[in-house]
Amino acid sequence: MYVPPSFQESDPTILHDFMERHSFATLLSFQNGEPTASHLPLLLAAIVGFEMDIDRIEGKWKLNQNHPPERRRQIIRACGLRLDMMSCRSQN
Repeated sequence: MYVPPSFQESDPTILHDFMERHSFATLLSFQNGEPTASHLPLLLAAIVGFEMDIDRIEGKWKLNQNHPPERRRQIIRACGLRLDMMSCRSQN
């Protein structure tokens, strides 16, 4: 994105002060060909650094996450499961 030189700022102190005074930003995007405005909080104070030791890394596969319904059905068939298990809900 082009930012005119008179609007450029790279000093973290000035940027942090601005974000504390103006705590919401507007993200403009397109969804289904229509312009959309989303309001985003600028939570600078909530961002904290930390360190931790990692003893072990364990991978997980999520076969149905973020896949279209047809792909999920293919996975269920490939695993030998019944299609009705996918729509099973608690009756509580």
